[in-house]
Amino acid sequence: MKRCGGLVVSIIALGTLAARDSSWTAPRAVDLLALVDLSRDRVHGTWEKEKGTLACTRRAPAARVVLPYVPPEEYDLELVAERTGGTDAFVLGLAAGGRQFVHVLDGYTAEGKCLAGFESLDRKWARDNESRRDGQAFVNGMPATVKYAVRKGRIRAWVDGREMLDWTGEFSRLEVRSDYRVSSTETLFIGAYNSEYRFTRILLHPKSDGGKLLRGSRP
Repeated sequence: MKRCGGLVVSIIALGTLAARDSSWTAPRAVDLLALVDLSRDRVHGTWEKEKGTLACTRRAPAARVVLPYVPPEEYDLELVAERTGGTDAFVLGLAAGGRQFVHVLDGYTAEGKCLAGFESLDRKWARDNESRRDGQAFVNGMPATVKYAVRKGRIRAWVDGREMLDWTGEFSRLEVRSDYRVSSTETLFIGAYNSEYRFTRILLHPKSDGGKLLRGSRP
């Protein structure tokens, strides 16, 4: 079996969140990690949040937490994270173009694979659709820099400057795999598959107007 290691996703800090209601207009960057309230946002798995850190502390299939923010049409998303156990996927729920969708990195290790891709595209899972990129993205315990760029009709992703995704198409072809779904179909979310992860920064940098809090207060 191919081994996929730890992840540390680094983000450019471009500002701070300063909002108290859903009518708020986003500044240069939105601190998504600060918005998380596990009593409301945990969907599945064992998660802890303290001192600016969000951690999945026990392995579970499709562990996930909602990031309670509805993004604008275009944005960059950057994270700082570390995989602290296991060898399987980093899971990111994105939203744009009226669709919610999932991209994974270092997925399918239980099948002897190690790949990135959408879950799902054209109703096909990452291992079987055109977004698939084979290869190891992370090494356990070693920092890595990850960035997503979401634009109209195009989505890109990088790990340490190495391109892991460059997809162009109709967003109507994308959807969330059934075991990754969350209650809101507009918001972002973060997750882990049968691995432990620790996140210390999750920032969104708006590239177009729009974006709003999922609920009416900040932590």
